[in-house]
Amino acid sequence: MCSQVLLKEPAHADALHCLGLIALQKRQFGLAVERIGQAVEINPDSAYFCNNLSVAHAEQGDFEASAECCRKALRLKPDYAEAYGNLGNALKDQGKADEALENYRKALQLNSNNAVMYNNIGVVLQSQGKIDEAMEHYLTALRLEPGYDGVRKTAVSAIKSFHPTVYQPAVVKFIEDCLASSSIRYQSLAPIAAAQIRLKYFLKSETGGEVKIDENLIREISLDGLFVSFLEKCVNQDAELEVILTRIRRAFLLSYESLAGDSAAGGKFLSALALQCFHNEFVFWADADEKDLVSDLKRTIETRVESGECVSGDVERLLLVFGMYEPLYELACASTLQEMALEAWSPHVQAVIQRTLLELLEEEKFKENFETLGNIEDAVSQAVRSQYEENPYPRWRFVPSRMQESLASSLQAQFPHLRVPEFLKGTVQMLSAGCGTGEEPITFSRCYSNLDVLAVDLSRGSLAYARRMAQMLEIENIRFLHGDILNLTALDRKFHIVLSGGVLHHMERPSDGLKVLSNLLVPGGLMFIGLYSEVARRYLYHAREKFEEMNLPLNTENMRRFRKEILACRENSAWRRLLNEYDFYSMSNCRDLIFHVQEHRFTPPKIKEFLEEQDLEFLGFVMPDEKVKQAYMNRFPEDSNMTDLDSWEGFEELCPDTFARMYVFWCQKRSG
Repeated sequence: MCSQVLLKEPAHADALHCLGLIALQKRQFGLAVERIGQAVEINPDSAYFCNNLSVAHAEQGDFEASAECCRKALRLKPDYAEAYGNLGNALKDQGKADEALENYRKALQLNSNNAVMYNNIGVVLQSQGKIDEAMEHYLTALRLEPGYDGVRKTAVSAIKSFHPTVYQPAVVKFIEDCLASSSIRYQSLAPIAAAQIRLKYFLKSETGGEVKIDENLIREISLDGLFVSFLEKCVNQDAELEVILTRIRRAFLLSYESLAGDSAAGGKFLSALALQCFHNEFVFWADADEKDLVSDLKRTIETRVESGECVSGDVERLLLVFGMYEPLYELACASTLQEMALEAWSPHVQAVIQRTLLELLEEEKFKENFETLGNIEDAVSQAVRSQYEENPYPRWRFVPSRMQESLASSLQAQFPHLRVPEFLKGTVQMLSAGCGTGEEPITFSRCYSNLDVLAVDLSRGSLAYARRMAQMLEIENIRFLHGDILNLTALDRKFHIVLSGGVLHHMERPSDGLKVLSNLLVPGGLMFIGLYSEVARRYLYHAREKFEEMNLPLNTENMRRFRKEILACRENSAWRRLLNEYDFYSMSNCRDLIFHVQEHRFTPPKIKEFLEEQDLEFLGFVMPDEKVKQAYMNRFPEDSNMTDLDSWEGFEELCPDTFARMYVFWCQKRSG
């Protein structure tokens, strides 16, 4: 329609503006600037046209031009709230935080119910380290617009630095809403949720002695939606709350009938605590008397189920209490329970049976049905395989839902200096080398639609977990293969992309693994790698020394014993860093963190040498925290691409926690 108008009247401002807006929607930003710019030239007195031209310039990355268009719109229309907001955006993107805040607040003065402006102010305040103020604005935005998922995601990124000292119902409501969303990574909410739970119920172990557990408290926490959702969906990573949960579990075991009663709420809490213990792989310490009672409980359940007494309130409570200490899979009557209709049980019991029995049985069926690529003969590979057969890692459960996007566009946005290979426009052949339990390849498959993935791992147990999760999430473009990275030379194919996050540093010679993977890449192929940092993992030396002093063999029970010792001295600042690690709070993660059979650690210069040996070009680190990028650029402005690994060494020495998880980066095989 607009095009037809322009055929008759080429200088029709409204038609040109309309075509510019259509180009904006299609992300044709250059065309949008051209068309809306023409409309502004014809009608320079339109504040509306000027404002939309500012948006087009901003999308194109020209923030100075965007700001100037906003100022022109405001000269024409001083009460134009949207133009103040867009001016704030342009100033923020130029690094002018205070000026951005001033304009956002002017927009709010004109429209106090603008949730977007509250969110924008929160983002700037968060970038300035003013987390408490930022959270206030995020919460206000959500109160005004409860369905505003974008602000919810932004607020979650601030949560790790938000430490309220009092119980805040608005914060609890925010956490509950996030735990009900499918687009949030639930684990990021665990610290704040645990803190609010402790603040609400005054569950502080420093009062000395046992936490007082009575029927009133049990009734209250059983009805607490946040407490139940937290236990079901997160792994607790709060040292104080672990001590409390361990005592609550013990209280349920010692007198579960009087504490749980027959109420649905009591059963739901028991179920949630059983799921929590399963998800952390029963990492809580249990005293000798508890172990004896659990053994008696196990025999009682097996006798009653095999005698035909299955679905009853009494047996359900027995199963839930047992499920807080061991998976139902360990019961001799597991096959009998499997044969029963899941719907016959109460909903909260169904959840425990599904997770701790049926899913484990399903994984057992998968284990022997993987194609194997050669024999695993390397001694270190055998030891690593043994560890991950015993403790598949990580036992992830949720991947936030998100819109599928272009992998080429995503990489270009992360690394503007990258010349995106043409092969990313077609079907991308991807290898996940050391896929573990499948979180990495499945996450990529959910984000990007054009992938054909081969996922390889040493551990059948890990692969079985991965296959079950892929089926549950209806991922059909991943083929799983059992084998050693060292044997992948036998594959008669090449790949556009290789994923190997957190794998190479567990090989006897990481360079051998990198050589194999590099040879599997097409020219110009890309590799995603994760490696441990020497600097960031220094604090773990003390933990390993502590375990060695205990002079105990490495097994599950002694890892629990070690953790009990650390938790007992949790007020000691020497252990604060370890107790702040998410990996400390589940069995497989703790083993991977502290007790791995093989571990190499790197520095940026070592990474440089590591890549150059295989003619791989470093493209840049994946840095989810924009503050780190800004801090690096402030210190090394000459490295605009952020690819100078010598400079990164200097930065890491100044900021040793920068790569606390791992160095995660992309590199590219040179074409020449």
